[in-house]
Amino acid sequence: MGDDIFSVGYPEHLHLENIKEVVDHDWLSASVITVYARYLYDKFIGPHGLTFKISFLSPHVSIPDVEGIEIAKIMMKTKVLKDDKIILAPYNLGIHWILFVINPDAEDIYFLDPLGSEPSDHGGLKRKFE
Repeated sequence: MGDDIFSVGYPEHLHLENIKEVVDHDWLSASVITVYARYLYDKFIGPHGLTFKISFLSPHVSIPDVEGIEIAKIMMKTKVLKDDKIILAPYNLGIHWILFVINPDAEDIYFLDPLGSEPSDHGGLKRKFE
């Protein structure tokens, strides 16, 4: 998937087991979340001229990035370029997905959890964004 959606391009492959995850209402892998982000981008962000305002952080980047180094690089790139972008960053807590909404220019990060937990409930999260 290209730089336009994730700030960093990388190849994505969808396999039969990924489709089964959706059909069976199973736990969703990073690949499925990535395809969903692509759908949102193509269906809503692109057609409404928001491509210069909203991008996604790939779940493939955020999961293994324990110290937040890769996340920081992407955020700084956005800030230095004065992109004035909002970054939507899906993140897997190990039990379910949450969403960070990041505004690098304002240095604001919003934590959205459909199960209602707080960022303080997940000690290691703060370390990624300090």
